[in-house]
Amino acid sequence: MAIAETETDLIQYERPVSHQAVELPSINLTEPRMPLPPANKQYNDPELALEEINDLIKDSGYAVTSRRTKTTKRGVKKTVRICCDRGRTNPHDNDDDPDSEASQPSGNQRKTTTIAADCPFSVSLRFSQLTNTWIFTIENESHNHGPSPASTHNIQRKLEVKRKLDIITQQLKQGLATRQIITSLRESDPNSCIIPKDINNLRMQLNREFLNGRTPIQALLQELPKDGNWIFKYELDDDQQHVTALFCMHKTCVTMLQSNPWVISMDCTYKTNQYKLPWLDIVGFTATGSTVYLGFAFIRDEKQDTYEVVLSCLAEAYDSLGLEYPRTILTDKEDGLIAAIESVFPTTKSMVCIWHINMAILKKARPLLSEQIRQAISQANSQASSSQSRKTKAQISKEIQEQVDKAWKKMLKRWNRIVYATTPEEKDRQWEFFKENYKDPIYEPLLRYLEDEWLESCPERFLHIHTSKYLHLNERATSRAESAHWLLKHDLHVSTNDLLVVLRCFERVVQHQFDKVQADIASEKIRQPTKPHPLYKLITTKISRKVIQQMKNTYDRYLPETEDKPPIPPVCSCDSKNTSGFPCIHILKQYHDDNKSLEPSLFHQQWHLYSSGSPPPIDPILLIQDPIRVRGRGRPRG
Repeated sequence: MAIAETETDLIQYERPVSHQAVELPSINLTEPRMPLPPANKQYNDPELALEEINDLIKDSGYAVTSRRTKTTKRGVKKTVRICCDRGRTNPHDNDDDPDSEASQPSGNQRKTTTIAADCPFSVSLRFSQLTNTWIFTIENESHNHGPSPASTHNIQRKLEVKRKLDIITQQLKQGLATRQIITSLRESDPNSCIIPKDINNLRMQLNREFLNGRTPIQALLQELPKDGNWIFKYELDDDQQHVTALFCMHKTCVTMLQSNPWVISMDCTYKTNQYKLPWLDIVGFTATGSTVYLGFAFIRDEKQDTYEVVLSCLAEAYDSLGLEYPRTILTDKEDGLIAAIESVFPTTKSMVCIWHINMAILKKARPLLSEQIRQAISQANSQASSSQSRKTKAQISKEIQEQVDKAWKKMLKRWNRIVYATTPEEKDRQWEFFKENYKDPIYEPLLRYLEDEWLESCPERFLHIHTSKYLHLNERATSRAESAHWLLKHDLHVSTNDLLVVLRCFERVVQHQFDKVQADIASEKIRQPTKPHPLYKLITTKISRKVIQQMKNTYDRYLPETEDKPPIPPVCSCDSKNTSGFPCIHILKQYHDDNKSLEPSLFHQQWHLYSSGSPPPIDPILLIQDPIRVRGRGRPRG
C-alpha cells in the first residue's frame, strides 16, 4: 500500500467515500417456490391429501396445515382450507407497547416462541358430490419467507413420528435413551427430521395413556401385577393415603431366591425417584458368581420400624417358598437395619461390610497421617541449609500425598492382621502391636475410635474369629449391592421419575440380567475342559467353574509337595467347608492320595449348577397378599 507523502494526498486519503444505492434483485412473491399437486386433482380423504402434499414439498423446505374447515348445516365437511405452517398471525403483533408489563409473561407463565409470519400461501380442498372426492384448488401459491429445514416444521416431524410409531414405541419399551433412539433413526434414514423433543413428547403421551387418569402409584399397583410378573406389598401413613414403604419382587427375583437363599446383601442408595425415597436393594449371587436381584424396597426413612416392614415382606416370601431363612445377611453399619434383621430373622447372622469399615477408618485416619507427615516434611524443609534448594509448596503437597498413601496402606495391612486373626490371642497380640506403632498422641482419637466403634461394639460382625463360624460363602463386602445400584441407575438416566417409571425401568434391567445368568449357567452345564484333571472329573459340569478354579489354586499352592511350596498344616483347623461351602486342602490331599475325584456332595448347594434339592416352582401370584394397613397412631379406639 502506498503511503501519502503530501498534504493533498493525505486530505484525499481521508476523504469519505460516497455510498451509492445498490439495487437488490426484487423478490417475486407470486412466483411458485415449491412443487404443488396439479390443480383440480382429486383425493379420497382430506387428511391423506394433506399428508401427500407435505411429502411432496418436504424436500423444498416447506410444510402446510389445515387452517379452517367449513361444514354444511348437517355438520358434514365441504371445504378444508390449507395454509402454510407459518401462515398464522402472531396475536401479539398488534400490541401497542411490547415492553409493557401486560405483554411480558408472568413468573409462572411459559416464555413461548412462534414461527407465525402471516404467510399468504393458501390452497383448499372442496368436496364434490358428483365424484364423491375432494378437489384440490390453488388460491395463492406465494410465500413471504424462504425455505427452512424439515426439522423446523412441526407438521413434517409429526408425520414422520406417525409413520415410525411402532419402531419408536418398541425402542422406548426397551429402555433406550432419547439420544440412542435419535441415533438409530438417523442411521436408518439420514434424512430423518425427528428431534429429541418429539421423542420426549411421545414418551409422555404413552405414559398418560397408560395412567388413564390414575396416579402413578395407583397404576403401578393395579396394572403391573396383572401379568403375574410383580409382587407388591406396601405400607400407608397414618392418614391411610400416602405410601411410606413399597416392597417389590419381580418373578425373576422369586426364581433366583429359590436357588440362592443362603447369603444376601442389603444396601440403600438414593437419587432414584422424584419423592427422594431411599431405595433398599436386596441382592444375592449364583453358583457362577453373578449378582442377582432378590427384591427392592422404597422406604420413607432408614429407621428400624421401616426396615422391619420390608424384612417382614421378605420373610413372607421365604415362608411361601418353603425356604429356610438366610444364614447370613451383609450390610453396612446401619444400626436400624441390623436391629431389624435381629428382630425379623433371629437365627440369621449379620455381617458388616469390611469395605465400609475400611473406608470409615480411612476417613478418620487420613487427616491424622497427613498432619504428622506434613509436620515432619515442613521441619525437614526448614532445616535445609541455604545452599540446599528448598522444596516448593507444590512439591511438598505432592510428597505429602504420596507418603500418606503409603502410610495408609501400611496401616490397613496392620489393621487386617487384627481382622483376620485366627485366634483371640492372636487378635489381642496384633491389637497391641497396632497401638505400639501408633502411640504418638496425635493418633489417640483414632485408637479410641477403633476400640469403641468396632472392636468393642460389634466384633462378632466382622472379625474372623467370629465370622469363621458363619456360612458366608466368601462374601465379606456389599460390593455386589453397590454394583447393582450402578446398573439400575445407569439405565434410569435421571432421578426425577415417579415410582411407576422407575419400576418399569428396573423390570427391563432385572429381566436382562436374569436371562444372562440363565445363559451362563446353561453354558457351564455343557462345557468341560479338554484335558480334565482326575481330581475334578466328577464335579465338572455339576459344580461351577468359579469354585473348581479356587480348588485348583489351593491344590497348586500346596500340591504336589515340594521344597518351594509351603507345608500343609498337620492339624486341620480350616473352616472353609462351613464358611465357604467347599473342601479345604486337607480333603483335597486325601482325595489326591486316594486317587479319587472330588464328589458334588462335598460342596454346598450354592455352588451346584443343578438345584435338584430345591422345592418345586411356585406361581408368583400366590405370593400376593392383601396390602398392609397401618393403624393410625394416637387416635382413640372406637
